[in-house]
Amino acid sequence: MNARNMVVLFADPVVIAPAFCTTMTVLKFKPANTHVTVFCVDFNDEKYQTAVSVFSALGPSVTLQQVDSAADFDDRVWRTSLGMATWGRLFLDKLLPRGLNRVLYLDCDTLVQSNLAPLLNADLGTTSVGACKDQFQYMSAAVERRRTELGLSPEGDYFNAGVMLLDWKPVIDQNLLAQTRDLLRKHRRSLKLRFADQDILNLMLNGNWRELDPAWNLQSFAMAVTTFRQPRIAHFVGEQKPWSKHCPAHLLKFRRQYAAMQRMAGPLAQDFKTLPFITRMAAGFSRNIFRQAVSHLTFKAAEQSSRKTASRNRLELLFKTYDEQNGAEL
Repeated sequence: MNARNMVVLFADPVVIAPAFCTTMTVLKFKPANTHVTVFCVDFNDEKYQTAVSVFSALGPSVTLQQVDSAADFDDRVWRTSLGMATWGRLFLDKLLPRGLNRVLYLDCDTLVQSNLAPLLNADLGTTSVGACKDQFQYMSAAVERRRTELGLSPEGDYFNAGVMLLDWKPVIDQNLLAQTRDLLRKHRRSLKLRFADQDILNLMLNGNWRELDPAWNLQSFAMAVTTFRQPRIAHFVGEQKPWSKHCPAHLLKFRRQYAAMQRMAGPLAQDFKTLPFITRMAAGFSRNIFRQAVSHLTFKAAEQSSRKTASRNRLELLFKTYDEQNGAEL
């Protein structure tokens, strides 16, 4: 493998089927100098060999690597109800080679929709991390509460960690991920970490990250209320996924994408039939987001239109502000 850039995913056995679909979309849109690694966390040998067999059909640009969380994550602080795979991004410095240029982390409930070269080559300024503001926190006007609960500085915007671009050399040189793990050990009991590693990454960086165009992590809640932005990477946060039985109408086009890719998934395709409505890996995130969403978006019909309009206005202001400050990319 001679790649300058790496796209990485962490999957446990529950979400390896959606991870296969994410990987297929990465391969469609990645530059030639980019490799894909899927870290398979706590797979038994049979499940891992099945995954290797299926992913091998995607060609040499994809590598699967087995991860034993007890050995590779080696700290009981990570053992929560969220499952171990969600903590994987905090251990990338232990798992990837030093000589990479850029590392793009993707959650397993994302689908790439556009050429990844502009993202991998994005200007991160003096920072080593690029990410998108967490659209739900802004849509629901909850971002100030997140700042307060985490003790972020007033100017410390809150990002969603489902899509993160890492400038790898400074990340390694600054021991950024090791420091983040240390911070979590220190504050695990004293902080209210609603969104686990996402919260601790926000606390660690405290505003010292580069905002990316929102289209690079367009969340499903945002797609439900506005078409102001079209996704370059679609991110299906919360409990309702395109593969779930009750797929919401605004995600139907993505449901069709998953259905088409399942035909390539071989024995993994059956996982979609048994995949829980709420996946274990996303459980903690989903419960928190879903509770906020229910309180924010479920109300009497007379109030629905005005609240949806308020949500749309907040999001469109977020998008327009980015365009004014950075120039529209789309």
